[in-house]
Amino acid sequence: LVVVGYVAYYGLRATDFVRSMYQTGTGYLNIGWHQSETIPYLQQNPDLPIVATGDVGIYFWTGKLPRVITSFPNLTEMHTYLCQNNGILVIMSQMPTTLYSLEEPEVIHGFTLVKEFNDSRIFQCNQSP
Repeated sequence: LVVVGYVAYYGLRATDFVRSMYQTGTGYLNIGWHQSETIPYLQQNPDLPIVATGDVGIYFWTGKLPRVITSFPNLTEMHTYLCQNNGILVIMSQMPTTLYSLEEPEVIHGFTLVKEFNDSRIFQCNQSP
């Protein structure tokens, strides 16, 4: 009887926790990832070279790990990489450039906004660096 009570109690708690995380959760359980407009776009364009904020989240949902903006020695090299490879820069709303100690105007300088979604903005090179 004690074991049944224990299983029932913790089963209900686990169910409530999962429901709560889905509604208001944190991390990859957050409903924002489930309602993302960016993820389907990236899944439909799997060959695009991507540099992003929120790289791990994108990997979790698409299976493709993009480069993060801080993986380059400096922003000039990031710009060169994206321009030479016709890549895209994805700035996730929940992961702004300031989390990487970079100001957004510096990061997007020389880029044009090509798509705006409910959870991100996508930029592409509009000139040679």
